[in-house]
Amino acid sequence: MVSRFFNTRALTLNPSAIVMNIAGKTLTYGEQRKRAASLVAWCKQHSVAVGQPVLVAVRDEFESASLLLALISIGRPPLILDPDSTAFEMAKVLSFSQYHAVIAEQTVLDHWEFKPEGVPLLQVAKPKASAGVFGKLLGKRAAPEGGPTWPNLPAAEILEGDFLPKPNSLAYVVFTSGTTSAPKGVELEQGALLSQMQALQIQYQLDENSQILNTLPLHHADGLLQGPLLAWFCGVTVYRPMAFSAQYLEQYLDSLYSYRISHLIAVPTMLALIHRLGGEWKENFDNPDLRFVVSCAGHLERDLWESFEEDFQVRVVNMYGLSETGTSALFSGPDEATRRVGTIGKPVNSEIRICNELGQPASRGEAGELWIASDQLMRGYHNNPVDTSQVLQDGWLRTGDLVRELDAGHIEVTGRKKNQIVSGGRNISPQELAETLNGHPAVIESVVLGQYDPDWGDVAIALVVTQEVGLTEAELVRWCRDRLTEYKVPRHIYFVDTLVKGPSGKIRLELAHQQLEQISAAEQEVSEGNQSTKTQAHQIAAAVFRISITDVSDTSTPENTPGWDSLAHMTFIIELERGFNITLSTRDIMQIDSIGRAVAVCEAKRTQ
Repeated sequence: MVSRFFNTRALTLNPSAIVMNIAGKTLTYGEQRKRAASLVAWCKQHSVAVGQPVLVAVRDEFESASLLLALISIGRPPLILDPDSTAFEMAKVLSFSQYHAVIAEQTVLDHWEFKPEGVPLLQVAKPKASAGVFGKLLGKRAAPEGGPTWPNLPAAEILEGDFLPKPNSLAYVVFTSGTTSAPKGVELEQGALLSQMQALQIQYQLDENSQILNTLPLHHADGLLQGPLLAWFCGVTVYRPMAFSAQYLEQYLDSLYSYRISHLIAVPTMLALIHRLGGEWKENFDNPDLRFVVSCAGHLERDLWESFEEDFQVRVVNMYGLSETGTSALFSGPDEATRRVGTIGKPVNSEIRICNELGQPASRGEAGELWIASDQLMRGYHNNPVDTSQVLQDGWLRTGDLVRELDAGHIEVTGRKKNQIVSGGRNISPQELAETLNGHPAVIESVVLGQYDPDWGDVAIALVVTQEVGLTEAELVRWCRDRLTEYKVPRHIYFVDTLVKGPSGKIRLELAHQQLEQISAAEQEVSEGNQSTKTQAHQIAAAVFRISITDVSDTSTPENTPGWDSLAHMTFIIELERGFNITLSTRDIMQIDSIGRAVAVCEAKRTQ
């Protein structure tokens, strides 16, 4: 009976074995079990029963991962949110969310402008300021006055019954953006989670020697389920050595060898950057431990897939799934039966239908909407029966993605039925972004479109009709930044005279895409004119960081430039290479710590 539940698997493992290594800080199975037991006692003390959701607001990755593991293991489903969400975004989510306790860092609560009321609050302790660097690495944390804090809870006895939530009880709620303006909370049950973990273990051929490298965000299904949860279930270790970025690419790839990684989990954008810049460290892929690379959370281009496998001599597994399916439902590889380059493979642990507009089966080779049925499907959207009924029908999930079945049964994605933007593995809601833009007093209306990008999959572009002649793109970007998480801010905002509408008054998306194509073509003609390296580099920086050209100078750095984070830095490098038709070496990239340095590096490359 016990073996049926994924949460109890870790109870029988060597307590000194390591379940996760985050930035060099480790947590063993025994330590995690003790943490979970102490959390059970806290929940019982504060009348938080099995099945009652707990809101988690924690930015510290180590403590966040440990908390999410503990809550899921003891049957108190966490509400999983992006700690970097803005107060504007969180106000919408919290308005309909149900939770019976809050576990939070005070800095995140302040960032959200949120003060929990009427429910128990467990604060996450801060690292001791006096402990120094070594103390922080060892995880010594200061408990403020006023009661226990996480992880400094009183020790409690480990009771096997505390780790046996029922299969139909809720495991977690993870919030995801779709086509609607408000994020939706995907509810997954314990039985569905178990089904997903079993499928991943079998498909990825995980055993006691497996080591997983996955640095995807923990508030996303792919970061959590294919990271800490999969490690906990299979008795292996997950590694998160550092945030993935161009600046630390060497250290990131070195970890493949130093940690004897067997499975690298990444999104296509990461693979594109590794392929573009990681050639100097190919030897890290040439080791007997590394079995394959998994690409998830976005469309993997055939050219990237083939060239990555050829250049790094490693097999790439492509998987397809949604938060609504746990994480994965179809696989292309690693087995020969499902593998076909350029496709999402075949269903695993799932059934599929390909349906036309009438909901009838499409003939082989004909494109239609992908429907999925599986034991690992979500229960529904959190407190949102209307949206749930639109996508879940008689046990089938309507994905909104258009696919077709090839001759040998492999599935190929042909497009999207829904207007959704997936950029770098993250979903961006066009409606949410358009509503935010329309909230500006000078904006009459807007439409947000996804534009294809070879490195990011899609990027969000906005077409805006305004009643104010002097309104600038930089002003609208600042407006969006105040209200949305950085990755949702549009890459470009273009002002247009009008947006064409149909008889019903809705904006005609196909004509908006034509407008965007015309604007992009005109912009390309201008950029191909004779410009100095400095002028062009400044223009690229302004576009990438979404700031006014007047705010760009040679002294601009990540510290003093809004929007210049690790992801934007990757984009900046890519756009410099495209704009100047050059290839930057790793040494070149390491030197780019300011706009002035970028100008100097690009100038040197252009004159070689």
